[in-house]
Amino acid sequence: RQGIKTELERLKLGNMTCREALKTVCKCLIKQRDDQGSKKFEIEMAWICDESDRQFVRVPEDVAKEAEDAAKREIEQEDEDSSDMES
Repeated sequence: RQGIKTELERLKLGNMTCREALKTVCKCLIKQRDDQGSKKFEIEMAWICDESDRQFVRVPEDVAKEAEDAAKREIEQEDEDSSDMES
């Protein structure tokens, strides 16, 4: 838990759109869970932003899926890049 908290504190969330932040936070959460070798999990997302008229609402399912998929692709790419460096 401390690792994810530290990682999130380092992010420059004020310089990102809500959609960019969703992907970045998803990436942090997925990496943390993968490091722990955890079972399957689901990420639930909500936001307060202009897109939600400044109301606390669940992120639309298609937007949440897109953010999670993009985060997984980035992690896979990073893993491939690091294994290429080791070869």
